[in-house]
Amino acid sequence: MRKKKILVVAIVSFVVFTILYSYTGFKKYVVRIFDSIREIPQFLIGPFYGYNALQEAYDALRGENEALRAKVFRYEQLEESRGVSLYKRFVYKEAEVYSRYPFISNNYLAIDKGESDVVPLHAPVVFHESLIIGTIQKIFENSSRVRTIFDPGWQFAVRVGTSASKDAQALFVGGNEPKIVYIEKSLEVRPGDGVYTATTEFPMGLKIGDIEEVKDSEDRAFHEATLKIPYNINTLSRVFVITNFGTTRE
Repeated sequence: MRKKKILVVAIVSFVVFTILYSYTGFKKYVVRIFDSIREIPQFLIGPFYGYNALQEAYDALRGENEALRAKVFRYEQLEESRGVSLYKRFVYKEAEVYSRYPFISNNYLAIDKGESDVVPLHAPVVFHESLIIGTIQKIFENSSRVRTIFDPGWQFAVRVGTSASKDAQALFVGGNEPKIVYIEKSLEVRPGDGVYTATTEFPMGLKIGDIEEVKDSEDRAFHEATLKIPYNINTLSRVFVITNFGTTRE
């Protein structure tokens, strides 16, 4: 008799629960209860085993992995478009740029890497690993002086076009507004064309900037062009030194 009563109560409870569960409000209430029960292990274990910290670390690592994959993809695109891997040929050392405020001069930078960091004399200094800024001119124990492409006394050979291995040859002239001169008129140079190093002072093919405006020289014998440099020399805080190019001592 007692078993029959229990069975009847169970059947009636199941029917009542099924009817109530069909209503949205009650269904949401039940779901919240089960969610709360499911979170109990995390609530109890988290403080002792660092569950939340592990989850945050996992999310951070996943984000870094995605960023690295995107960077590799960009490098592969660059190699394919240029036909050369600059990144695989060079060894980089990151350096911080000392502030020059309020005595700002574009001709030189000072960085926090020097002889103790095995920085070579005349080593190229670049922005974002392939945009030339200048070279190491003088090395101290824990710092170095960098001569930049904005030094008006600096001139060197460059190539202009979509690749450093062909197209127009010209002469780069430094200054607050760098330019290239002695471009033969028979060669077609357009705004937006890249300008790349073609001198023994630098590795071949480092980018300097893009052609901004083309015009006749004063004697009208050649073309010359102003350049658009893709960084602001006055706001640089970090640069890269290419340590496997240059000489080790002055």
